Amino acid sequence: AKAQRALARVLVDMGRFDQAAATLEELIEKIPTHYAGRLELAVVYQQLERPDAAEHQYRIAIQQAPDQLKGYTQLAALLGSHSKWLEAAEVLSQAVERFPQEPDAWFNLGTAYLFAGRYQESVAALQRAVELNPNDQVAVDQLARAMEASGELSEPEATRQ
Repeated sequence: AKAQRALARVLVDMGRFDQAAATLEELIEKIPTHYAGRLELAVVYQQLERPDAAEHQYRIAIQQAPDQLKGYTQLAALLGSHSKWLEAAEVLSQAVERFPQEPDAWFNLGTAYLFAGRYQESVAALQRAVELNPNDQVAVDQLARAMEASGELSEPEATRQ
């Protein structure tokens, strides 16, 4: 398994994504529960502009390893890259249920809601992210944007944050 993943990484580095996908597909066929290999296959599918295949692999990875945050965040990033922000928020809602103390999960959820135009939900999620990590200036800034978008802050207040 390690050798196949290493070969796939070399093939990716060489820009040979089809061969990398075939190598990782072979690995997943042999070891269907190989979480890291499945995530790498999803990334290769994204490189091949096969978002549906990538999404499928991420969803299987989440089913197989629901206690691993990476699958949720990568699936949400894929969905967001295709402007499917509410779907991304659904995935991230599952993540924060499993990882309620993870500030990045809350930040990502708040950001997905912000891009979806769900400003109140965005503010709530970003407030939680800032509560968990008050030193995260990016989260503080994003919270100010969400509050401004929701009408909770006026423009001058937002720029002072």
